[in-house]
Amino acid sequence: MVQTNIEVEALPREQPWFKGSYYEKLLDTGYVYEHGLPFSMLLARNIDDLIERIRKKKASLIIVDGGVGEGKTTEGVHLGDYVNVKYGDRVPIDLKGPQMAMGGKEFGEKLIMCHDKNLLVIMYDEAGDFDKKTTLSRFNRNLMRIFEMYRGFRILVIICLPRFYKLENELFDLGIPRLLIHCENRTENTGNFRAFDLEQMYYIKHHAMKIIVKPKCYDFGMCNFHGHFLDLPPERSRELDAVSVASKRRETKKAVYDVKGRVNIEQIKAHFGMSTRWVRMKLKDLEGEEIMADVVTFEKKKYYKKEVLQLIAEQEDALADGR
Repeated sequence: MVQTNIEVEALPREQPWFKGSYYEKLLDTGYVYEHGLPFSMLLARNIDDLIERIRKKKASLIIVDGGVGEGKTTEGVHLGDYVNVKYGDRVPIDLKGPQMAMGGKEFGEKLIMCHDKNLLVIMYDEAGDFDKKTTLSRFNRNLMRIFEMYRGFRILVIICLPRFYKLENELFDLGIPRLLIHCENRTENTGNFRAFDLEQMYYIKHHAMKIIVKPKCYDFGMCNFHGHFLDLPPERSRELDAVSVASKRRETKKAVYDVKGRVNIEQIKAHFGMSTRWVRMKLKDLEGEEIMADVVTFEKKKYYKKEVLQLIAEQEDALADGR
């Protein structure tokens, strides 16, 4: 259960694990609060509870979502760093190592690497590929397979994505997501968030499918607690930017590569000298053909294998012959 109050306890900066840690070096720099962490203490308490949960072999997933520029990746790194610093070797996660997966393809591979190295936390960032329908479906399938064998891994998973409600219902029915951190209203130096437990995620997810203004769906959940987080230190921020930009560049190159040797509707029109409506009708006639199962979407345009030109031509020849 998400905690919504804090008993009197020692501040993080007063606890033994803090001494000589990454956070101690940030004191008085403006990149941690007075208590010693870059985010609200209540959030730290809830992460501690999830660490206890995974030690009992219960799968635990933190979801960090929010719009573009709201700081979800920054917050995800903060959470991963906290687990590493407090429960690991007092240093933040290596953004180029196994604890940072940029894009769905890396996630399963790096999760196994973390397990082999006895690491306690892994972060997945959607890397700009989550809005593609095919990528989303593939990611959901892979995620379910991963969590089927996940219990024995004892690793806290942090997923950063634009909209949590795009994840499969089955994931929620299995009780795997335990905490949603919704980032919003970011200012120049500070991020803000609302936190929701699994029960509230169901309400938000339900309303997200029904209302027109999707970002309003979070108002239908009862916030368990809210808080703030700070920016990453400049050097750390540059490290994250380098990893993120490199990943998005790979995705772009892959998309460009995938459309080579393919044709879109405009190119099919030009080839046959016909209208858009005519081309769409011909493509509809080809539904069920194996070639139509291999369509790539890039920059909101669909690209078909060039063989589709031959199939359309054969259709036209058949019509002309009266067959």
